[in-house]
Amino acid sequence: MNPLYQIVISVLLGSIGQVFIKSGVLRANVAADNLVTAKLMKILMMPHVWTGIGLYIVSTLIWLLVLSKVELSFAYPLISLSYVAVLLVSWLILKEHVTMVRWAGVCIICLGVAVMSKS
Repeated sequence: MNPLYQIVISVLLGSIGQVFIKSGVLRANVAADNLVTAKLMKILMMPHVWTGIGLYIVSTLIWLLVLSKVELSFAYPLISLSYVAVLLVSWLILKEHVTMVRWAGVCIICLGVAVMSKS
């Protein structure tokens, strides 16, 4: 498989994993708990959190394959696409408010990735 596709898949899996973890934390409803250990126990009992961690693991395994094929100086900057993916998914699925400044930042990231990927 083309390493660029593997990078995109790795970034998407990591980003979706982040959204699952956030969803699990929200579902755990730990804001009122005072004890850190009680909060962590509730969070760790959430299936969404474990799904997110699983997606991170798969993302990391794919990343290992990427690093076996391309230079780190090429691959690593492409991870910044995760900022774009997380912003979009947070806006679409978690219904988070995204300011114009964040959208502008994502556009700048996309421009940087496009320039860098031409090398």
